[in-house]
Parts: sequence; C-alpha cells; structure tokens
Amino acid sequence: MDRGPQQDPGEDPPPSEASSEPGTELYDLKEQFEQQQVLIAQLKEMLRKTDQTNVTQEKVDRYASTLSKMTVRARRSKLKKESSAGSSEKSENKPAIDTPVNEKISLLRRQLEENKAKLAEREKSKRY
Repeated sequence: MDRGPQQDPGEDPPPSEASSEPGTELYDLKEQFEQQQVLIAQLKEMLRKTDQTNVTQEKVDRYASTLSKMTVRARRSKLKKESSAGSSEKSENKPAIDTPVNEKISLLRRQLEENKAKLAEREKSKRY
C-alpha cells in the first residue's frame, strides 16, 4: 500500500509550502493594514464632522441666548416707557375716546335696524 510521500508530524513542511505561507501572511497583514488605515480615515472624518456640528450648535445656542436677552430688554424698556409716560395720558384720553366709539356703535346699530326694515319691506313687496 503505497500512499505516496507522507510527512512526519514533527517534520517541517516541504520547502515549496513553507515559502508560500510567509508570502500569504505578509499579503494578509498588508491587506489588514490597508483596511485599518481606511477605517482610521473614516473615523477622523466623522470626528471632524461632529466637531463642526458641535461648533454650529454652540453658535446657535449663543445666538438664541443673545436674542432672548435682547427681547427681554426690549420688553422692559417698552414697559417702562409706557408706564412712565403713558399712564397719565391714558387716563386723560380714555373718556374722550370712549364717547366717539359709543356714538359709532349706536349709529351703526341704527343703520343696521334701518337696513333690516328696508329689506323686510322689499320682501313684502316682492310677495304681493
């Protein structure tokens, strides 16, 4: 029973197999290294984008804070102006304004009643 050349378990592999294995290992290591370099570049890009987003968010927060402060200041200033200058004027002008408004309302009510009466007369005349 001749099985061909067999290798002893403790023996080194034949030279043709030994020389191809380190070349394959070297190729695999180079391949892994290139893949890792690509991943590192991707991670760096992600970090850069995240930093830009964070800076933008910080700017938005600062603008919002400044805007809210300015709004509060404007309201306070407006209220101070109204309370100091407007309080005496409002009490003096209020009765003068109310009288013409009440007169307008009563005039408009009278006109509305007159128009309703005219409309009712037209409806009656159309029926007969």
